[in-house]
Amino acid sequence: MLTKWYKIFTNNCSVIELPNNEIVYPIFKNGYTSLRMFSFQNQCKVYSNSDLNKLKEITVFLRNPIERFLSGVNTVIEMENILDIPSFLKDINEFKFIDRHFMPQICWLFHLSKYYKGDIKLRSVKELFDIIPNRNSPGFPKITNERKNLILSINTNRYTEIDQLLQKKYLNSTVSIVTVTKEFKNVLSSF
Repeated sequence: MLTKWYKIFTNNCSVIELPNNEIVYPIFKNGYTSLRMFSFQNQCKVYSNSDLNKLKEITVFLRNPIERFLSGVNTVIEMENILDIPSFLKDINEFKFIDRHFMPQICWLFHLSKYYKGDIKLRSVKELFDIIPNRNSPGFPKITNERKNLILSINTNRYTEIDQLLQKKYLNSTVSIVTVTKEFKNVLSSF
């Protein structure tokens, strides 16, 4: 399972330096579009790949795992214009279809750890909007209750449980990314 999620990350790993000098790692469905738009509008400095290891601390905003999973799956359905939603959800449930929009947030930390070995500050995504005024979204329709219930009919635990553990232990703390990835690599392998 871990190998499948690793294969998703073939792109660059980038962080944004906000005007308050806080360095933030944007994650899909965790204010990603708002951060990118704010960065563009304010000409924020962006660090990528080998430049990341020169940084002292990176802030990572985490979202409620179930809310993020619902929003992420909905985004992919809309983005890909998926019509046979039950079959698509079956593929997600069987890990035949995986995507960065709904994969566990811990996987994003594994991607970051390929280039960065320092401390990460884990905060709630709700705090992001205290820092930036943007409320940009990808522009897809909000999830309906009917679709939400349909998505919740599959086994979401395999996508959300590890992030619940991550947040329970480390939310609102600063910790070495090496500590987190070492601890959660074993947990992720069991999913």
